[in-house]
Amino acid sequence: MDASEDIGSTLLPSPIKMYFVWIVFSLLVGMSCAIAFYTPEPRPYLGLCLPIATGLLLIPYAFRFAHRRFVEWTANVASFAQAASSGPTAPGQAADRWILSELSFFNGSPPMYGAGLCLAAWTLSAFYLGGYLSNLGVLQLSFFCILTTLSASLAGAGLYAIFCGARLIWRLGDGRYRVDGMVFHMPGRWELAIDVRAGQAVIAHKGEWVRYSTPDVEGAEYIAVCLPAFSMETVHRDAP
Repeated sequence: MDASEDIGSTLLPSPIKMYFVWIVFSLLVGMSCAIAFYTPEPRPYLGLCLPIATGLLLIPYAFRFAHRRFVEWTANVASFAQAASSGPTAPGQAADRWILSELSFFNGSPPMYGAGLCLAAWTLSAFYLGGYLSNLGVLQLSFFCILTTLSASLAGAGLYAIFCGARLIWRLGDGRYRVDGMVFHMPGRWELAIDVRAGQAVIAHKGEWVRYSTPDVEGAEYIAVCLPAFSMETVHRDAP
């Protein structure tokens, strides 16, 4: 995917190089210092503006980092996932190609920009209700509102992108996976449901937890071969 270097560099629909973000950041910092110079108390005003301007710089970097990790993960997804017979990945469409097509939300979308504007409005309301804007002049107040709107809009769009990324993983393959040496690096406890048909077998190693069930109304039959031989004293069954 040749466009992976540009898509996700910013939260804008058209690819823009990161040097443009640095230029905007430098201008905002310079304007913050210049405007603060004309305020009665420059330090509190800089304490408001500089962290917000820094967030405006860091959010696109975090966004691009997340996009690159998604692309790298997609390169390996075919080793443990396959298209389900029903669900978002249609038969004949490889899981990795489906993921790349779903990553289009990194290009921007109306819901993403809507989330950004909502967070910007909420942030400005919080500053207003907290009394941070009461002692600012017209110039200081206007610049602070513009700066906050830009930074909070990017943050809101980033939060929406996190939601889209989590939903993408959740929808992958409709929850059906081909397990072949799969290793989970995420913390916590996992339960995997394995679909076993007639003529197939599953090997459960010592210490693994197994629960048998069948979705079929007529039920199913199975033969368990245990080494050492099964006994109620060694099976470690869960308490009823």
